[in-house]
Formats: sequence, C-alpha cells, structure tokens
Amino acid sequence: TSIVSLEYEDIDCATHGMVHEYERLLQDLPNPHLQALDVDHLYHLGLTNDRGCLEELLRGIEVVVMGGSRIRAMNFALETIKRLEIKVQNDATMEDLSRSERYSMYRAGPILAVSHGIGNSSISIVLHELTKALKYAGLRKITFFRLGTSGGLGVSPGSLVVTEEVLNGSFEPFLTKIVLGKKVRRSTKLSSQLSLELVKFGSQRGYPVLLGKTMCADDFYEGQARLDGAICEFSENDRSEYLKNCHERGIRNMEMESLEFAAFCHHVGIPSAVVCVTLLDRMQGDQVTVDKEEITSRIEQSIDFLIDFIQEYTQGVS
Repeated sequence: TSIVSLEYEDIDCATHGMVHEYERLLQDLPNPHLQALDVDHLYHLGLTNDRGCLEELLRGIEVVVMGGSRIRAMNFALETIKRLEIKVQNDATMEDLSRSERYSMYRAGPILAVSHGIGNSSISIVLHELTKALKYAGLRKITFFRLGTSGGLGVSPGSLVVTEEVLNGSFEPFLTKIVLGKKVRRSTKLSSQLSLELVKFGSQRGYPVLLGKTMCADDFYEGQARLDGAICEFSENDRSEYLKNCHERGIRNMEMESLEFAAFCHHVGIPSAVVCVTLLDRMQGDQVTVDKEEITSRIEQSIDFLIDFIQEYTQGVS
C-alpha cells in the first residue's frame, strides 16, 4: 500500500500561515523540567524526540485541526488534500503519523488533523504531547482549531456555532484542575479576533454560522442535564429551567472538550478557536435521533466550512 507523500520540501517557502495579528510565535512551554530529559517519550502518540524524527514528520505544519474520532481526522485531511489540491502520490492512502492506537494524526501539507477522543481528560493528553512534538520539531507559528459536534440550545440543528466564550458547568470561564492536591484555575480565553473572522467569513459564504457561548460539561448525561442516562436525580421541570437559564446566559451549545482545549491553548500561548456543528436542539429533547446520513452531512458541512476558511486565510498551499 502506498503512503501519502506530500511535497514537504516545498512547504517552508510556499506557505505563510494565518495572516492576521492573532498569529504568534509558539512560546517556550511553561515546564523547565523538559530541558533535563535526554529523550522525551510521547507515550500516547508512540513518538520520541530523538534522531530528528519529529522534524521529519512535522516540519512546515502551521495549522492543527482537532476532532473526536480517527475517522473524522482522516476525512478532514483527505478532503483538505482534495480541496486545496495538495500534491500526493497516485493511488495514495493516508498515513497515520501517530505510532499508537490511542490517537491519530494525518497530514495535509501544512495542516495536521488530529483525533482527541471524548472528554476533557482525553483531549488534555494529546494536547500536551502534540504541543511538545510541535515544539521539538522547531515550529514557530501555529494555530489550533477544534472542530466538533455538539448539542444546540435554541438553535436549528445543523448550525455551526463558533465559540465566543467557554464556560464550565458553573457558568464560569475557567478550567479547574487538581494539581498536587490543590485547585488550579486557568482561563478559557480563545482568540476573539479569530472567532470573529470565522463568523464573518461563514456569513459571507452562506454557511449557517453563529457566535455564541459554549458550555463544556464533564460528561454526556448528567452534566448536560439529560433525562435519559442510567442515573438521573432531577425532574423534567428542573432540566427545562436549567436549559432555559443556560440559553438566557448566551450559551448556544454544549459539548465536552472545549474547556481543556481553550485553557491549554491560552496557557501556552497558541491562538485557537472552536467550531461545533449542532446535531439537535436540546431545548426540544435529549436523544440524538437524526439518521446517520444526516449526521454525516452536517459533519461534512462543518469540514467544508473550516477548509474554506483555512484556504482563504493561508497563502500558497500547493
């Protein structure tokens, strides 16, 4: 089986990355202990930083797009190669750059599509190891996107919600972690300019895009006020009042990864944005009953939207 062979040698001179002021240098990571490691084993990616392997894999990467599943990451990379007319070998298939079964990474020129699993804990692991890998590869400019699915609040199914602000389950724009037995609170600030550019671009191109706050829950059922989990100890009226309160606070969708994603990117200085397609309106019910074909169609539209945006705001991809 042949493997995708991108024109890596042309990437550095041919691409110039995100062209707005939210483009920043990848800062030194806030961990002085990394300097003491002779070799850093990125266990969940199956990679190490010795023998220059990361430079070979990741040189020229400028945009990272993260999504839940391996299939979604692969499809994003395949569609990017097709739409941006990136040169590959004939009859090529995608190579998973990860050497572990935990996460997958697929490359499309200067764009890296990465799976992150479900939930804040899962995305946290790959954010740490991927960011170290990018740093070890000598990359200086990078932009992160999370492209996902969500439950909408008072918006039509199929809407593309660009996150204005990420809130936790207590309506706070912070991620709280337990580190050495103590609570550590980190801001979930995203790049406001990048978010506004996404909404403006989508509106001009006719996409069903809107700007809204996102609630990031700890789980799919109780944390998102669902009545259909194995455990539910609140009433239907309690649920309705809670969701109404969320909507009045400007929350337009719920999901399970953006809190960690936004807090991490902000803490290490990576410009980032979140775009999620809504699969249902949670004000109308809890279960995802839409058929597989419709879900696929909505996910594909979100992929088209982000590829269009990246193509507009990058130059010289070949």
